[in-house]
Amino acid sequence: MSTQKSRSKKILPGLLILGLLLLLGSPFVHWAWLPEMPLQLTIVDKTVPERTFREHVALIWSLNHFKVPHPDGRNWNKETDYRGYTPEDTVRNKPAKAEDLMPGDLKGKDLLFVADTYGVYSQDKAEARREIAPDYSRKIYGGFDEREVGLIERFVGSGKALIAEFNTFASPTKGAARDRLETLLGLDWTEWSGRFFEELSHPTEIPAWARRNWKKQTGKDWAFKGPGFLFVHENSRVVVLEENKEVNPEGLRMFKTSTHRLTKGMGTGVAFHYWFDILKALPGTEVLAEYRLDLTQSGAALLSKEGIPHQFPAVILKEKPSLRLYIAGDASDNALDLGSEAWSGRQGWFKYWPFDNPNAEQIDFFWRIYVPLLRNVFTELSQTYHSTSTGNHGNP
Repeated sequence: MSTQKSRSKKILPGLLILGLLLLLGSPFVHWAWLPEMPLQLTIVDKTVPERTFREHVALIWSLNHFKVPHPDGRNWNKETDYRGYTPEDTVRNKPAKAEDLMPGDLKGKDLLFVADTYGVYSQDKAEARREIAPDYSRKIYGGFDEREVGLIERFVGSGKALIAEFNTFASPTKGAARDRLETLLGLDWTEWSGRFFEELSHPTEIPAWARRNWKKQTGKDWAFKGPGFLFVHENSRVVVLEENKEVNPEGLRMFKTSTHRLTKGMGTGVAFHYWFDILKALPGTEVLAEYRLDLTQSGAALLSKEGIPHQFPAVILKEKPSLRLYIAGDASDNALDLGSEAWSGRQGWFKYWPFDNPNAEQIDFFWRIYVPLLRNVFTELSQTYHSTSTGNHGNP
């Protein structure tokens, strides 16, 4: 009897260790067995001032996570697998280069994903290092021209898909190019954009032009403090909402407004804390999600006076003649350490992550909105264009 007890004592720790290893390893094993999601796409990002590539890093991670195969049979690379602006590489002694969208970039592709076209400006590096506040400076590269828009129109007209997000048609894209992009996406931009700031008095976070324009508008110095929202119009007019004065702590949140198949698994009531644009959806579109600002009475009166709505589209879908999806926020811009892509079920682990994390809102948005939305869209497009080779992809 004592021998059996001794053996049990030796076996039990081993079984516990084995069970722990299986628990930790099962997400990776499950991911490895998931089928590929065949989809041919081109990414455009003209806003890459430094080599973090943060304006499209979340998209690249997602492509690898969802096992969308790269044409060269390797993982997608944030440094090379996009069209737009590539910053200087001092380590490899490679100069910066700017590449407009060309016909060859769309040949044989199913999807064009426009991550950002705002561009690169002369003082971006200093701004990124927080040495100076963001301000207007000489444009190095950015925006869509009419030739590129014509390529996109023909691509979509041939039955192919388009996904775009802030900033696709705002400054520096102008005139007919902007109008045609808005028509293509089924929306009308109000020419207002906005962003949440953790500290409205921050010396290098708040744009210098906002302080300058406020002084010009009101004759008063910028004296805002604490969390709040900055709204800016294309004509340079600015509006500011301070937390607990014009806006409640709930701030701006994204709510699901549709049961459309592409919203499966998406959260609702999710905070969004980066740049967004204020739009109107045109007939023939469906609003899958909308932003809602939780305003005080004085905040509601201020926005009403300025003609800024407190509810406006966040995700707009147009399905005919082919899929066009617009995300009215800088969604693919991500500063999080996302870790390995080869882990199945991460959405379930992370979407309710403890909110004492300094990036809690960004984590919440990424896992509860961005990941499920892209998973649904990529799955549908891969089945549409490659139905004979697409199986059940499951839930990575």
